[in-house]
Amino acid sequence: MIKVDHATKTFLKSGKTIHAVKDFCWRALPGAFSVVYGKSGSGKSTLLMMMGGMMTPTRGCIEVHGQDLYALTHSRRNAFRRDCVGFIFQKFLLLPYFTVYENIALPLSMKRCDLIEKKVLEIAGKLDLSDRLDHYPSELSIGQQQRVAMARALVKDPDIVLADEPTGNLDHDNRDIILQCLMAVAAAGKVVVAATHDKELMGKAHHKTRMVEGGMENSI
Repeated sequence: MIKVDHATKTFLKSGKTIHAVKDFCWRALPGAFSVVYGKSGSGKSTLLMMMGGMMTPTRGCIEVHGQDLYALTHSRRNAFRRDCVGFIFQKFLLLPYFTVYENIALPLSMKRCDLIEKKVLEIAGKLDLSDRLDHYPSELSIGQQQRVAMARALVKDPDIVLADEPTGNLDHDNRDIILQCLMAVAAAGKVVVAATHDKELMGKAHHKTRMVEGGMENSI
């Protein structure tokens, strides 16, 4: 479980204080597909980054399985991100000179996994990428690049999956593949949180929370 307890994140820009997230209280439970939605600039991406151990709150606490994430040492928080979190970035962040296979395998090589090929082939099959493993990102469609980004996040079987606009600008077929995969991960007992504008994703979510100017307006 992820517990967000009065989390606030502020930035100073041009002498002005920007409240990206304000006094936010929320929980994401294992086995549930949770969605955070709201207009651009409402704080969704910042919230996901804090939950993923990548951005320290200015105030408040992020707890994962009862442990204050930002009370951990730097090395232990790095280990948490490496071993426990699969993050699907809005801009994919694929390595352009790595093949699809190498991009997907990267998290496993960092973990010194002995079953890299088996795991890569398995997740590539689930995301309909088996015939693209020797291609480079520039040779793929946007939908295929998004599926590679998802495969890279899921190949290490993380306990927590955080997806930032995972279906933005995708066609129906690619959106359906991504959605079904996220729901399957949640059904396997993982924590799955997506930040999205996609009404189809919102409609499939077990829990929905709307963010407005960094705060929580409502939660269903």
